[in-house]
Amino acid sequence: MNGLVKTILIILGILLLIPVLGIVVRTFFGLIMALIGLVIGILAIPFSLIGGLIGLFVGLLFLGIPILILVAIAGLGVWVLSHAFGGKSEKRKRTRETDVGTMRDIQRGLDDMEKRLDSLETILSDR
Repeated sequence: MNGLVKTILIILGILLLIPVLGIVVRTFFGLIMALIGLVIGILAIPFSLIGGLIGLFVGLLFLGIPILILVAIAGLGVWVLSHAFGGKSEKRKRTRETDVGTMRDIQRGLDDMEKRLDSLETILSDR
């Protein structure tokens, strides 16, 4: 075999092996990087939990508390307006009147039952 042909075949073989070597090397380094990423990910879990808790508290501090204050102010405003227009006190008066009427009816019923018991006692004592 001629030296030139041998050189061309060697170069061609190397060129054909480069992609195969690239895949092998890439796979090897890919596995190493995957293991390193796994270790870093496992080590990062506590830090991510701490970061998540910090984020939660910061979110509550800067978002939750102002919303809570706004809702409290709105509730106070509704309460003041309802008392300004007399809605709540009128309902209470009607409720009290209803309660008085109900108590009066209950008292009448109790008085009737007491009369019946008295009459039953007199009937039983006569025997």
